[in-house]
Amino acid sequence: MSCSTACLRTFEILALVWTVSSAATITPPQSISQNLASIFNVSNLSIPNHILNDTDPRFSLRGTYGHENLNIIACLMNAVNGLADFAHQPYQKRVSGLRLNPLPQYPNIEILIGPVRPASDVEIRTAIFGLYYTVFNMIQTTTFLNAEFDLRWDGIAVARIIIDPKPGSSTTVGGSANPTQDITAQAPSPSNDTVTPQNATLASPNTGLVPSFAYFPQGSRLTYQEVFVTVMATLKNVAQFPETDVVEPFRSGAEGFDARMQFLQEETPRTQPPFYIYSYVIDTVRKIPAYMVENKRFAELAIVVEYDEEDIGRAVLEKGSPGFDGAGGGGGGGGGGANVSSA
Repeated sequence: MSCSTACLRTFEILALVWTVSSAATITPPQSISQNLASIFNVSNLSIPNHILNDTDPRFSLRGTYGHENLNIIACLMNAVNGLADFAHQPYQKRVSGLRLNPLPQYPNIEILIGPVRPASDVEIRTAIFGLYYTVFNMIQTTTFLNAEFDLRWDGIAVARIIIDPKPGSSTTVGGSANPTQDITAQAPSPSNDTVTPQNATLASPNTGLVPSFAYFPQGSRLTYQEVFVTVMATLKNVAQFPETDVVEPFRSGAEGFDARMQFLQEETPRTQPPFYIYSYVIDTVRKIPAYMVENKRFAELAIVVEYDEEDIGRAVLEKGSPGFDGAGGGGGGGGGGANVSSA
């Protein structure tokens, strides 16, 4: 019996389930053609000294893993997509339940988040923390199995997350993952077709946004764990801000993983739209894993963010500590600020 069947007997997902659409399947990012050295001329960029690290000591996870394998890349890609969709929402918004529609390219996963009685709804922040820390724990322990975790505040279960293989899907790869295995072998073959997004219930697709990506010529290799955890941590960390707020230069990552993202701005701020806002950060970051999977290479990346053909910001994904200095990161210590325990 799958985790979903058993868990739903006691897990209240109300009739009104808020569906999360696959907005991350908009046109793929472009590759940067300009000279990288000129794009990232440090002399005219504001280097971030602010570290984003959104954790809350009141939050914890308690749950169990089952025995059904999850397709690793489907789990990770859908987690990134879900976090990005959630990050577009007001942090304190409450919904009756969340069912993530799997990405068309990665349909063999099912993720449900709903309230546990007596609660009747779930805060978006709880959903973000729950999805992030559950998948973080899978990466940290190299355990990709169906899972059921209670999401707790001050020790009280307020919601539950269920991650299952989708019925009838191929789940031959999963279980105890080899940290160095090539997960891109599980990815579908690249398609020349443009995928049309499904109806967006949560996400704002930012149709004028064009992030451009390029690997640094002498850049260091990254593991897939470093890439996915850093991307997920960044989405979790920026979700706390209203998506229309202008970005202040920052860096983000997960403690215990040797990778970080840095978001840079021109030292002279823009005085007219389009501004570099958090909504654009969300929809840029969500595309990074797909770019690397398609190129079958996890390595340091340069990013130029354009909106309506105007250069509005820069970012890098690079090797190096986020620099939490023991403050508790997006990872580490059982998930970095989130106590994870077995039921």
